[in-house]
Amino acid sequence: MSHLKWFSGSKERRTLALEIFDTLIAEVAKMPDSQELQRLCMSYRHELDQWSTPIPAILLRFNLELSKLLRENQLELPLKVQEELAELRKLSYIRYGH
Repeated sequence: MSHLKWFSGSKERRTLALEIFDTLIAEVAKMPDSQELQRLCMSYRHELDQWSTPIPAILLRFNLELSKLLRENQLELPLKVQEELAELRKLSYIRYGH
């Protein structure tokens, strides 16, 4: 996976987020009882594809819904899924100044 510079624009963020979501969806599909998580990932991937809302806002909402889903369903995520989610969270960070 390529590294994104902190000052990268929304096009670069979006492209990388779509790649991560594609990998994430494929990995989640291998998990038992992961239909809700699959739906959540596909829904946000579709929203990113539409490009109707700023990327950080989409990713922030995804992170909040994901946290709620994981708490309510007590899902244990494989290491690969955890790594992809960590990469996705990094994309939602917005840095101002130095």
